[in-house]
Amino acid sequence: MRSSPCLTQTLFQLATGTRGPRNARWLPDDIEFPDWRFVPHRADLVRTKRDVHDRVRQVAVFEVQLRRDESKHASWPFYVSAARLRWRCPVTLVVVTLRRSVARWSRRPIRLDTAGSVLCPQVIGPDEIPVITSPRRAERCPELAVLSAAAHGRGPYGVEVARAALSCCFGLDRDRAALYSDFVIANLSEQAALAVRNLMLPDGWKPLSKIGRESYDKGFAAGLEESRLALAETILALLGERFSAVSPDVEQTVRAADLERLQRWGRRLLSATSADELLAT
Repeated sequence: MRSSPCLTQTLFQLATGTRGPRNARWLPDDIEFPDWRFVPHRADLVRTKRDVHDRVRQVAVFEVQLRRDESKHASWPFYVSAARLRWRCPVTLVVVTLRRSVARWSRRPIRLDTAGSVLCPQVIGPDEIPVITSPRRAERCPELAVLSAAAHGRGPYGVEVARAALSCCFGLDRDRAALYSDFVIANLSEQAALAVRNLMLPDGWKPLSKIGRESYDKGFAAGLEESRLALAETILALLGERFSAVSPDVEQTVRAADLERLQRWGRRLLSATSADELLAT
């Protein structure tokens, strides 16, 4: 059988009723399947449920999915098979995501063979994550409260879920409090983040965790760009009021100017006698 592609083809056809993909050949390949202890692939989280005799009765493999990734359709079945080989019990793959589009993609059954065997991930998306607005409920499981804030922070309950999550973060150790609170703020809408900062966070607050600093810096840069664009439009409007028509060259120059230059032009706008004079300063 190892040396006979013809026999391989015949046996596969007898077993499945199909010939397999057209214009493809059966070739010898590695017959070694590495044991789980030597596999470099790592799931995000694995938890085992044990009975009173410390025997594993159920395994849950958790994967946090931020975006679509077709390679997961190869690695997820591997995780499940490796866990089943190790603990010899039912294994459930649970995918957690904050995006509805990723949740829909993750729910697609993963086809394993031509006989109809599939792996069906159990998916927890935004619609399955509870909306936690009660600080008392948040205290019972801070991590779930933080996940709730991340999932619903851009929706109509953004301020409420954020306040509940942050209220329980203040009682945690410094590292977890910093990570959780920054994660909550990073996943809020701009309006909700501003409201929460004004209501709950001290003056001069800055994020402590890496994820918080990245989000804060990105938001700060976005705020500066928004201010620059708004000021450019204001200057163009005032130039049009004072000097009637604004040439395309002037319009392009103003829109491309940095914030500092725009602020300087704004201060000198009333004393300028023409658009060219203003832009020359």
